Amino acid sequence: MTVADVAVDARRATQLERVARGSAASFLGSALTSGIEFGVILLLTHSLTSAGLGSIIEAVAVFNIAMFLATIGTDTSLVREVSRYRVVGRQSEVRTLLKRALVPVTLAGLGFSLIVLVLADTLAELFGSEETAVVVAENLRTVAPLIALGAVGQSLLAATRGFSTMIPTVIVDRIARPLLQVVAVVVVLVAAGSFLDKANEPRLATVALAWIAGFAMTAFLGAYALRHLLLDPPPVDEPVVEGPAPSFWLFTLPEAAANALRVLLRWQDTLFVGAFLGASAAAIYTASTRLLKLGGFVNQAVYQSTMPMVSESFARGDVVGAGDLYRSVTRWLAVAAWPVYLAIAWWAEAVLGIFGSEYTSAAPAVRILTIGFLVASACGPVEAVLLMAGRSGQNLGLNMASVALNALLNVLLIPPFGLEGAALAWSAALLVTNLGPMALLYRDYRIQPAGREWLLLLLVLAASYGIPGLLLKSWKAPALGIVVGALAVSTAWAGSWVFLRRNQLKIGLLIGRGR
Repeated sequence: MTVADVAVDARRATQLERVARGSAASFLGSALTSGIEFGVILLLTHSLTSAGLGSIIEAVAVFNIAMFLATIGTDTSLVREVSRYRVVGRQSEVRTLLKRALVPVTLAGLGFSLIVLVLADTLAELFGSEETAVVVAENLRTVAPLIALGAVGQSLLAATRGFSTMIPTVIVDRIARPLLQVVAVVVVLVAAGSFLDKANEPRLATVALAWIAGFAMTAFLGAYALRHLLLDPPPVDEPVVEGPAPSFWLFTLPEAAANALRVLLRWQDTLFVGAFLGASAAAIYTASTRLLKLGGFVNQAVYQSTMPMVSESFARGDVVGAGDLYRSVTRWLAVAAWPVYLAIAWWAEAVLGIFGSEYTSAAPAVRILTIGFLVASACGPVEAVLLMAGRSGQNLGLNMASVALNALLNVLLIPPFGLEGAALAWSAALLVTNLGPMALLYRDYRIQPAGREWLLLLLVLAASYGIPGLLLKSWKAPALGIVVGALAVSTAWAGSWVFLRRNQLKIGLLIGRGR
């Protein structure tokens, strides 16, 4: 092995350690976010009628779609471009890059705010039922002015991640924003006398505003964090020389469309359920399926911390290093997410009962959707790797196919199958957006997550949680203590295996130990 090979191996090991630190920090922050958001949903299901909660959720769905549309793809492009600029010795141009990106985002955000304000009644009639259309329209007009601030905030935080740090994102988006959300919601409910009291419902538009107020705050805190990174940027190891780079917008515009489609995919099932089955069904479906965010936050944590490191590897022409990063973080993702998804799948009725008896009807839908999320976790941050390789056009095509398939299946399956139809549609779409990029990465770069360790890990996790779940399911109404005990045994068994294989899985890096 040459001196150059040793240096490359050392750099790859350092990159993996940095991804591990970022993933661990983002994991903890995302866990807090998901826990708080779950708590907010739980609080609102016990403080509002399902119809009232449904009207808020429909407005929040439109807000999120508009906000992420307004980012016009910069939330991904800035991660890639800022990290690449730093690696190729163009740090002095980062400020110019930010101006080119943020001015259009601001204008787009203001435009979407105006569109939602003007079309509030039309959107409410389109996605809400007749009995809730007036309330949904009022909710939309209340939250619309914050769309621009939310879009700018997401772009600013993305730019900070381009400096290979997750700290601003964790503090601002994972801790401060959800804490403000829960405090604002509690204050509104207490002031209206409707805290855990459905008989005294507050003004729903005020609750909707409290729900999304934290997104406005991200713009100010994100700007503060980015300013400090620009004044004192972290050092970059071994800058490389790069030839002429493609236009920022040549990459960003396809990603803008893909980003819009991803957000649409995340929320369009809620809108279809509301349109076909009513606001109450939309509330039940959204509250129930968002349980899977308890595992989904792991995906987001790994996704965001991986992107800048993978971008650096591709900028150096180090495809092997990018593949090593991808395989390692995919194993981490499976270890963290699969137990959550499998436990939810087996005990969906018991978990959904926390929201109220009417929510347990969504248990079959949750189980169906779990399949899609298990596959997504097994594929790892595959879309992030494809994007950091510069393939925003191919990724756009896959997202277009995914959203089209999801919309078609929603229209075909929701009327006859209800919530289960919506879950089938979303699961099918998840297969497209995960298996498609994985096939492209293997074809073009021979990068894939699969391998002996990967397959063995998935088999151990599936057996550890699947066999006890199957045995207890054959026992009618097992006591809660038995269920908890079975989960504890499953976790102990799987955890012991993972610990014994910690060096092969490189799990020790997540807690700052081992290589």
